[in-house]
Amino acid sequence: MNEQAIQKTEQAMQRAAKAAAEIGQLQIVQLLFSEIYIYRRAFTPMITAARDILDTAAASGSLEVVKYMVNHAVSRQYMDEYSIFPEGDTLTRAIMGGQMEVVDFLLKYRGLRWNLRKAFLAAMDRGDKELTERIYNIYPQQFHNNSLFAYVAASGNLEAVKYLYNNGHDDEESVGKALKGAGGCKTGVEILKFLLDTGRVTQSAIDEAFQRAARQENMDVVTLVYNTKLVSQQGINRAFATVKNVAAMRLMYDNEKISERSLLRAFKLSTSRNGVHTVEILKFLYKEKCISSDLISNAFVAAVRNQQTELVHILRDDTRVTDQALSSAFGIAAIRDDTALVKLLYDYQRVSHGSLLKAFREATRHGRLEMAKVIVAFLFDEQHVPLVFKHRAFVLAVRLGFKPVVLLLCERKTDGWPMEVLTEALDAAGNRKVVNLLRKIICDMVLAEQH
Repeated sequence: MNEQAIQKTEQAMQRAAKAAAEIGQLQIVQLLFSEIYIYRRAFTPMITAARDILDTAAASGSLEVVKYMVNHAVSRQYMDEYSIFPEGDTLTRAIMGGQMEVVDFLLKYRGLRWNLRKAFLAAMDRGDKELTERIYNIYPQQFHNNSLFAYVAASGNLEAVKYLYNNGHDDEESVGKALKGAGGCKTGVEILKFLLDTGRVTQSAIDEAFQRAARQENMDVVTLVYNTKLVSQQGINRAFATVKNVAAMRLMYDNEKISERSLLRAFKLSTSRNGVHTVEILKFLYKEKCISSDLISNAFVAAVRNQQTELVHILRDDTRVTDQALSSAFGIAAIRDDTALVKLLYDYQRVSHGSLLKAFREATRHGRLEMAKVIVAFLFDEQHVPLVFKHRAFVLAVRLGFKPVVLLLCERKTDGWPMEVLTEALDAAGNRKVVNLLRKIICDMVLAEQH
């Protein structure tokens, strides 16, 4: 039987199994699925076939088929696959179909994780208060003590927020969790207005909602909560320290007395990030007197590493950037093979000779001729680089066997190499062409001395 025929047979078996599941024909499902489980692997994953049958049975109320499919998954150890939530899973389908016996079985079965968020909304749409409350209470057990109220608020579902509040979840703790969730929602303005108007929000909940909004770059929510004048000074300082939006930072900076501790933390955290607003935040903060040389230096190196060109240009001439940081940044640019940045960063008075030699080694080792040319130009600045580093570079290029760089060095060393350097280089050479070049140089030197 060819592949096309096998595929058609598999598809026909799947359609028949789903049809049997829909009308509760357990024996037929068992017969067909036992074959599907064994043979259906060529075109569609077996779990897809199993879930299709399970979902069909749940939606139509075929409880015995649902039990069979769940028990089969448990016995064959693929039960966890049912916990990979699709858009609408088995539990949600059962709720939408009004199949309460199936719903009861699925909720009671230990070890199965369903999409309780979708299931809750489906139960809410049906107006089933008892079921929504049951799902609400199960949710923290499945999601590490998290709040479903906080989730629906964070997802921007105003209808669900009002539903929960109006159906008994109106205590300060519940409303506070929802307020915090809404703080991280870009469409959470109306939800926040509703929750704030309840008068059942604590100071800590308001502060945390504001902090989340500032972290989520959610300016509409930041502005709304800030304008209530309910955020404490401590809450503002904490929000400032973790802010990811320069507009929110300006709002707080221009209107509040921000603590030095928060200024420092905001700078440190932004240095370790590479987000959309990171450069703007660092540009805003770097002139603060409390920003130390170490912090500026770390920010400068991070800017080079993260290719934040604008920030590199700004901090390049800041006197707080240490020589060590400049040398490190120079090395990063060299490793990245960014010749333009290497030229920008090089300062003969500040970049260490060791960093220069290390950059030369990286360029030579990776065969980056253009970068090597730039470094050689720096090395042969007679006024600034000691002769010993030129000698080390020559021996290094020979050892690495990159003949174009060896020739380049010889061209720049117009007065020739000392015999001890040539001898050391010859001992280190492994490339035949480079060995022959060195022998010729040594022979020419000996002959020149004889004349």
